[in-house]
Amino acid sequence: MEGLYLRTEAKGVVTGRAKFVRPEFVEKVKRSAHWQYQAMTLNLLADDADIWS
Repeated sequence: MEGLYLRTEAKGVVTGRAKFVRPEFVEKVKRSAHWQYQAMTLNLLADDADIWS
C-alpha cells in the first residue's frame, strides 16, 4: 500500500481530496523510472475484445 486517500463529498459531488503517501514510497518513486517520465502509449483493446459480454 502506498498511502491513504481521503475525499470529502457534498450532495454526491467531491469537494476535496488529499493523498498521504509513505516516505518509503516517495523514495522508491524517485529512484525508479516513474510513469510520468515515460513516453505516452495508447491504451487499446485487443481486436477480438467483446466489451459487451
